[in-house]
Amino acid sequence: MKIASTFIAMVLAVLVPMQAHAQGKETTVKVAEVPALTWAAWMGLPDSATVGDTKVNFDISSFKSSGDVLLAVQTGQIDIGPTAFNLVASAFATTKSLPIRMIAGVGDGTTAVVLRPDSGIKTLQDMRGKRVGLVRGSNEFFKFEIALGSVGIDLHNDVKLTTLSSPTDQILALQRGDLDAIVTYAPYATKAVQMGGVLADKINATLMREAGVPTVIIANESFLKRDPAGAQAAINAYVANWRAFDKDRPLWVDTYLKGASGDRSLMLDAVRTLPIQWDMNDGAMVRVARNLATYKVIPADTGKDLVKLIDYSYLEKATGLSAEQLGKGGK
Repeated sequence: MKIASTFIAMVLAVLVPMQAHAQGKETTVKVAEVPALTWAAWMGLPDSATVGDTKVNFDISSFKSSGDVLLAVQTGQIDIGPTAFNLVASAFATTKSLPIRMIAGVGDGTTAVVLRPDSGIKTLQDMRGKRVGLVRGSNEFFKFEIALGSVGIDLHNDVKLTTLSSPTDQILALQRGDLDAIVTYAPYATKAVQMGGVLADKINATLMREAGVPTVIIANESFLKRDPAGAQAAINAYVANWRAFDKDRPLWVDTYLKGASGDRSLMLDAVRTLPIQWDMNDGAMVRVARNLATYKVIPADTGKDLVKLIDYSYLEKATGLSAEQLGKGGK
């Protein structure tokens, strides 16, 4: 009996670890999302995903702005989410240190200036003294501030600035004649044109050249050390969504509409020619940080130190591409 009991104990000692391994681990990742058409691949994360033997559950919270996401990830209230690079650069220039890593790109959006037909605006220099509507704290706000600075115009002193709470408010104010110009993004730029506005093509070309601001997925540093499988599962799902959208543009729009509202046909037109955008061009980030400092948006140019916060490893595993192919050493 003693021999039999010993044998049974030995078998159980082997089987219990095997059973635990078969069942695997389970973890929960606190995810932030911000409703935006160009960020729909992130909005479309599933309820859960599996990496190796780990089941990862995504606890998703919706935020109004990428600035709110940056603060939440910094403080550890959220593990991972999207934010605008200019906000990261601003925070880093002030603190010289951030407890985050940039682990995937989202793209630089589709910022566009839309004018009233009777505005008399043809170039950025014509913006002096004009009534311009922006959403304060938005990516577009900072892009436009940099673009104006490139031609010697101060957004706060040389332009009649009106801040509004949403792109819809911008469009309505432009249509009423309260504004000469708005700075917005897809699909709202398309909607503004449908409602009588005119795209400022020359200005928009300058805007993208001088102030194209990358957007990034950021993750809390402690979270990455604690739960690398959770971060990898999120980036894997994100990349899978982009690949699906690249083949199926209606899926892109329908994924966005699950968490937001809007005109489907308008959005289909807006995304028709947009590329997938997951890379992280460190050269572009250095340029943006330099421009932000040059035009006094941030106190100092710390771009070369800031890009040290980029971690390409999660994106490399998800895409099968090298860091260089994903933007490392870019121009």
